[in-house]
Amino acid sequence: MGKTLIPTKLEHKPIVYVDYQEIDHTDAKFFSIGHASWDKKNDFSAKIFRKKNKKWSRQSEEIPLKRLLDLSLFLISKIYGEKSFDNEAYIKNEDIDSLNKYLATFKADSSIEKIFNILKKNLKKEEKNSFTQIVSKR
Repeated sequence: MGKTLIPTKLEHKPIVYVDYQEIDHTDAKFFSIGHASWDKKNDFSAKIFRKKNKKWSRQSEEIPLKRLLDLSLFLISKIYGEKSFDNEAYIKNEDIDSLNKYLATFKADSSIEKIFNILKKNLKKEEKNSFTQIVSKR
């Protein structure tokens, strides 16, 4: 059986992608960032391409990048027990402990460390650039 290739003839048009089938052996095969299916000229989205039984799944998710960023903020804040949005609320209080225990397992995930390192490296660059701009204006 040959390796699955990312589809390029669907409504979402990938620009950059990750071969996720090498990372997580589930029905999720690729992550991509590309032209959004709803506006190919002016908007971009992220998509999880899913494949079941040799067919691309209609359950593949496409999400605007701003929402994905907000969702990431929401998830990371919950992992660390922080509040991310003022209108955050719980529906089932009896499930909070089990959710928090589950989310705590992600603290040791290598993806969290990668996110931290990318932010740390780039925030230092931006801080240095901001300082340089302030000094050069004097």
